[in-house]
Amino acid sequence: MFYSLFRLIDFFINLYIFIIIFRVVLSWIPHNPHQTFVRIIFEITEPPLQWIRQWLPNFGGLDLSPAILIFGIIIARRFLSIILL
Repeated sequence: MFYSLFRLIDFFINLYIFIIIFRVVLSWIPHNPHQTFVRIIFEITEPPLQWIRQWLPNFGGLDLSPAILIFGIIIARRFLSIILL
């Protein structure tokens, strides 16, 4: 029971990490911000990234918030695996 629940949660965690990485790639290439797919990606990822950015010092053009968010998600997934498995 818990293994199936963990696998389901793990799937969505991996999907969210993939979406964050995709957003980072989108920030490097020209894109249309009004395109529905791009807007959805940014709307899904912006709230936690914005929350992290308010605590980070300004590094100029370097945004470390996606890396910090992914690192935090991986740590949370590890704790979840310890609890559920």
